[in-house]
Amino acid sequence: MVTEIGEIVRNGILFDVKNWNNKMNNSDDFVQSIDRLFDVLEERNINYVLVGGVALLSYVEGRNTQDIDLILSTSELEALPEIIVSDRNQDFIRGQWNRLQIDILLAQNELFKKMTQHYVTDRQFGDRSVRCVTVEGLVILKFYALPSLYRQGQFDRASIYSDPK
Repeated sequence: MVTEIGEIVRNGILFDVKNWNNKMNNSDDFVQSIDRLFDVLEERNINYVLVGGVALLSYVEGRNTQDIDLILSTSELEALPEIIVSDRNQDFIRGQWNRLQIDILLAQNELFKKMTQHYVTDRQFGDRSVRCVTVEGLVILKFYALPSLYRQGQFDRASIYSDPK
């Protein structure tokens, strides 16, 4: 069983050296806010898929992440007015749920839509079962993201996926 999602994200923030000067007040409230996000997704029957770092941690250990990545349709996003959108393009949205950063991959993108249809499984995080991308889906999403990292000049992030020889 994997740790609760709120604990994963809180630890990602707390253990990042860049954040050591910024004390996280009320970290228990932060964890509860993340739990509330997943409660709301369930209560409103939102069709979502968890992807990104938290999803990866349900399969392998040793990674920190400081946000939640979801695949959602725009209509599903409209059912979540609590998410404050800060940036948007045709395939992605960055938003905030309280103090939590949420990156949304829009299901209108054919690849992301395919993820929701063919590469989904339920994974356990603490006592919660979450709709999560499969290992195969994570690999496909990484291959999709890699050229974008090179185009943006983020060679340090792209090198993570390179052959270590």
